[in-house]
Amino acid sequence: LLHAWNIFTEIDNQGCSGMEDLLLEMDRLLRPRGFVIIRDKSSIVDQISSHLSSLHWDAWSKVVNANPDDISSDDDKILFARNLTMMMHDRLIN
Repeated sequence: LLHAWNIFTEIDNQGCSGMEDLLLEMDRLLRPRGFVIIRDKSSIVDQISSHLSSLHWDAWSKVVNANPDDISSDDDKILFARNLTMMMHDRLIN
């Protein structure tokens, strides 16, 4: 399970273009069938959602609106996705 809260907004605010790099690093760390939870601005979550198929996180995903609280904005969304990349052992069996 990986959880990222506003880290992509922080990267964007610093003028970095590292969204894809961070997603690739998250994918490297994420175990097969592992979950990722990303909470960020709506526009950022929409951008990340466009990368789900290339990361193989698109077989199961859901985006929901976040409830606003003292440390977040009304514009936040939460993306839940699962990495369904099969392990080599599973490929050999099937």
